[in-house]
Amino acid sequence: MNSIKDSKYIGIKMKLKRKELGISQEKLGEMVGVTYQQIQKYEKGINKMNVEMLQKITRSLNVPIDFFFMEADDTVYGLSKDNGRMKEIMEAKSTYQTCGDLSSEEQELIKCFRAIPDKEYRECFLSLLKKAAESEVSAQK
Repeated sequence: MNSIKDSKYIGIKMKLKRKELGISQEKLGEMVGVTYQQIQKYEKGINKMNVEMLQKITRSLNVPIDFFFMEADDTVYGLSKDNGRMKEIMEAKSTYQTCGDLSSEEQELIKCFRAIPDKEYRECFLSLLKKAAESEVSAQK
């Protein structure tokens, strides 16, 4: 991995774990002694963490340090092999563990939705789903 990819990969894993634990960026920042803006920069891979900060974060998230370096299928963490860019897909196993009993169809829906990079497309798709669900509920009444 190159250093930019490393920082983004670590940031994605940090964000996944933080969300899994229900910890806000503000709270994590307080726990490790930085602002929430700094946590955002770590999670986006904009700023690199030094060893001391990485240790504080691992303690705060209650994970071993190798959690951030374990190999995984790059596509699970949104690392696109075809163009070298990162996408935040957030579909790691830990995300599904917090979702409980999602069916395979529901997991696939979430996976596809998160893979859409354009915010406007996601909003349109969500609006369409809501309208379909509303009309289905109305039809059942």
